[in-house]
Amino acid sequence: MSAASCLLSEEELQCSICLDVLTDPVSTPCGHTFCKHCITETWRVNAPCRCPVCNEVFTRQPQLKTNIFISAMVAQFRQRAQPSVTQDHCLQHNKPLELFCESDHSCVCVLCSLQHQGHTLVPLKEACEAKQRELQKSQAHTRRMILDRTQKISEVQQSLELSQKTAEEEAAEGVSFFSALMEMIQKALDQVLQEIEEKQTKMKTEAETLIQGLEKEICELKQKSSEVEQLSRSEDHVLKTFPSLTAAQHGDWINTRTAFEIFRQNLKYSVNDGEFSVNVTSVLDSDTAHPELTVSEDLKQVSRTGAKRRLLNNSRRITGYHGVLGKQSFSSGRHYFEVQVSENRNWAVGIAKESINRKDDIYATPTNGFWTIQLVNGEYCTADPDYTWLQVKSVLQKVGVFVDYEEGLVLFYDVDTAVLLYGFTGCSFTETLCPYFFIGGRENKNSAPLIITPIQ
Repeated sequence: MSAASCLLSEEELQCSICLDVLTDPVSTPCGHTFCKHCITETWRVNAPCRCPVCNEVFTRQPQLKTNIFISAMVAQFRQRAQPSVTQDHCLQHNKPLELFCESDHSCVCVLCSLQHQGHTLVPLKEACEAKQRELQKSQAHTRRMILDRTQKISEVQQSLELSQKTAEEEAAEGVSFFSALMEMIQKALDQVLQEIEEKQTKMKTEAETLIQGLEKEICELKQKSSEVEQLSRSEDHVLKTFPSLTAAQHGDWINTRTAFEIFRQNLKYSVNDGEFSVNVTSVLDSDTAHPELTVSEDLKQVSRTGAKRRLLNNSRRITGYHGVLGKQSFSSGRHYFEVQVSENRNWAVGIAKESINRKDDIYATPTNGFWTIQLVNGEYCTADPDYTWLQVKSVLQKVGVFVDYEEGLVLFYDVDTAVLLYGFTGCSFTETLCPYFFIGGRENKNSAPLIITPIQ
């Protein structure tokens, strides 16, 4: 009884690979036992070599040794499990059971065989041996299926590892591609900014050249002043009234055609003496123009195209409304310029403080630093500080703007009719002023420009 109880059970003698009783049992260095054929075949199709039970990895395939103790246990188990070939006796006839009936699957003796006429009878030993061969064949088929599936698992794992490696390579290629793309974009952006800067430098140089030419023309015109002595003498009466314009502060503005025409005629020759000085030089400052406004190369015209240009958003540029300032600024003296406004349906001209808010959408009122005359929805008006609608008999073609800094005057004239349109009086100027131009309304896209015209 003690020897029998020491025998291992069938479950304890099973190979964990083929799940059958061990055949040629061998042990790995980690102490687990397998069929020699099973573990050898598993390591042949899988790399690296590892224990199927505890997953311990071996850097090189270990030398397998036969487990003598387990081999003895397996031999005893097989001997105990081997079906007995000793002939039992038939209880009915007390004869040995020598035959096996394949029809009803029973063991019979010679006398019982007479009752199984028509059945297939074979010797009992032969039937046992055939059954044993069938079981062994089934076990071999099961082992092959296990090995096939083990190999399939290995192939799937290898495919997964290859897929992971491919994914990592593709990710690296993607990062490299987008890095190169970003570098190309940065180079293109640097080139665009460089081109813009070169264009701006070119425009600045051209503007300076133009200003130098205009200043040269002014000097030439001053030399001709000796040729207009007669006109200069007639100027005395007008200028003695016009210089201070103190009467204008009481509403008696000079608005007769004769006085205005004499005044403009004297401006044409840039008269400059001890009592009266008027500066008529005015060009546009393209660095202040809203991105949807286009300034001409001679800096005398501004138009609204509707297409927003890509410009450097410097602190001087107006972006809150469609305006542009004159390049000339002043903080003293008298100044006059004329602007052609014909065929433009929404505009404003006048002067503005150099410190105006250029980034927010604000109203052009004196409170906000603007003194302008405007055309809005087909009607002429000004903000002083509320909108004042003007009575204009005909469509304005050209507007004259006169500023007396010390006297605090801003006067607007209809140049063609020599009529005073409106005047701001009592202004207290304490900051630098600039000419101001505005083109509004979506309908004004691609319309006629505002043009600073010479005095004729």
